[in-house]
Amino acid sequence: MTGLTTLLTLGYIGPGAGIGLIGAFFGLLMSVGMALFMMILWPLRSALKKARATTGQANETPADTNAA
Repeated sequence: MTGLTTLLTLGYIGPGAGIGLIGAFFGLLMSVGMALFMMILWPLRSALKKARATTGQANETPADTNAA
């Protein structure tokens, strides 16, 4: 009977280590998720910025360009 209880106690992690493991896993998961999100968002923001820049140049009149 003693051999059975020692095997069970060797598998005990404890609340502090368990919470630390969950926190580390959550942080790793969030960092990977944010990296993937930014990889998708970056080209979209770049295209939107480029579209706004070309729209702004098309709306300028020759008087606007000479004023600067």
